[in-house]
Amino acid sequence: MHPSRAWKAIAVALALCVEAVPVLVILGLPPPGFTYSPPYRSITYGTWNDVSPAWSPNGSLVAFATDRDGGWQIHVIATDGSGDRQLTPPTMVASYPAWSPDSSGVAFWSRSGNSTDIRVAFLRNSTILTVTDGKFSVVEGQPRWSPDGTRLLFFTESSSIQLVSADLTDGTFAVLATLNGSILQASWASDTAVVYSTYGPSGYDICQAALGLGEEGCALQGNANYTSPVVSPDGSRVAYISDLVPDNPYGMAYPSQYEPSDFNLWASDVDFSNPVFQSGPTPIFHAAGTTYPYPFAPGRIDPSQSLAWSPNGEVLAYTAFYASYGTGLYLWNVINRTSTEYPLGPLNASISSPSWSPDNVDIAFSAMTGGFYHIFVLNYPRPVPPMEPAETQ
Repeated sequence: MHPSRAWKAIAVALALCVEAVPVLVILGLPPPGFTYSPPYRSITYGTWNDVSPAWSPNGSLVAFATDRDGGWQIHVIATDGSGDRQLTPPTMVASYPAWSPDSSGVAFWSRSGNSTDIRVAFLRNSTILTVTDGKFSVVEGQPRWSPDGTRLLFFTESSSIQLVSADLTDGTFAVLATLNGSILQASWASDTAVVYSTYGPSGYDICQAALGLGEEGCALQGNANYTSPVVSPDGSRVAYISDLVPDNPYGMAYPSQYEPSDFNLWASDVDFSNPVFQSGPTPIFHAAGTTYPYPFAPGRIDPSQSLAWSPNGEVLAYTAFYASYGTGLYLWNVINRTSTEYPLGPLNASISSPSWSPDNVDIAFSAMTGGFYHIFVLNYPRPVPPMEPAETQ
């Protein structure tokens, strides 16, 4: 990824790298609700790395990037670990797979020589469509399909960073917005509108743009950093990450317990009305026997990650770093506002890229084991009853 364009972006990144050791760890007390032996299984193996899993919408395959032959390539594999198949040729570097809504093809970022492009590999006839064909310098990352499957969203970089939509029906491109900063995340809000994060005068903002209209203003800005928006599958809600301090929900003194570098999980209506604080880091200064704030997540949330909505729009999967357990997988139920934490036993290092099965039953993710990253599948546990009523900010 390209370097930060703003000093505050650098400050945010540095703050995330500074890990205080909670009293919780010193006392040897595990965070409440931790599950040490979740039902997970590995579907790839070997002395190489497999990363960036993406579950096909029809539920039959997982696409991923692998360096088993020296350079990164896109493969697909059945969800039971059988039928591994390479989709991309060895003449290009290929990564960040994204399935089309009809599961017919996989879009991905690629590099061949000095050219970086967005391409689509079609499963039926093993052909590859070069979408950008050298027209842009494409920023490394996952392209995003529009809900109707006719467009792809990606970032480009020349004299500035731009958010671009490619129309696959006629081969045209539309520049939707010009962005700043190093945290580049965007999500389709509909077939013609997007939300994205960009660095503004006071920090990271979440803004909106539409095909034919361009930039339409920023819905969240000014009083905090707002990053990584992602719209729910039914288009009704948007989740995002922010360091906004919650306004004392549940009678807890949050301003004294949360630090400026603490990023939290939020969700709102798709127009950003009715924002609700969902989950944030466990406070640093807890003594034995004190009450944990609710909601919570025992770890530091990376503001640049992609959140993953469950297909039914009830649960968000994300990752967070906790000093004693490494980077763990977290599931947050936005309906019940309850949390399930998965440090995943020996797999608690560098977990990334959660991707849901279309039936809400399983989650694919990448994790390191034995010195190499591989693709794992976790069976999603059923949600527990709600503990607290929702509070709005």
